[in-house]
Amino acid sequence: MESYKDLIKSLRKIRTKREKFKAQVSELQKQEDYLEGIIINQMLSDGVQRVTVKHYGICFLKHEIYPSLMGWNKFINYVMKYKEYTLLTKKVNSKAWRELLEAGQKVPGVDSFEKDTLQFRRK
Repeated sequence: MESYKDLIKSLRKIRTKREKFKAQVSELQKQEDYLEGIIINQMLSDGVQRVTVKHYGICFLKHEIYPSLMGWNKFINYVMKYKEYTLLTKKVNSKAWRELLEAGQKVPGVDSFEKDTLQFRRK
């Protein structure tokens, strides 16, 4: 069995590596977003929907509409009135649920499970 010192030392090394990769991924994502923006603008300007570059790939323009919630009360009233529950995601807000649980309220249709997690801070 390894000592806590060895285990925590290994954990710190791995987390440090992951954080470095995460920073690199974040920077690469910014570069990717920037290039995608340039390509989209150029395709729109040129009036093309598809560009093929031999040995590299194909880019397609895809136009979609996304929701932007402007008024929660109006939205939830609509959902309830017309029973359009598919507009809602099926996830319980953990913090709000815990607050109700601590206040002695049980939320119907919601069960719980316990999970141990490790909190780690560097010195």
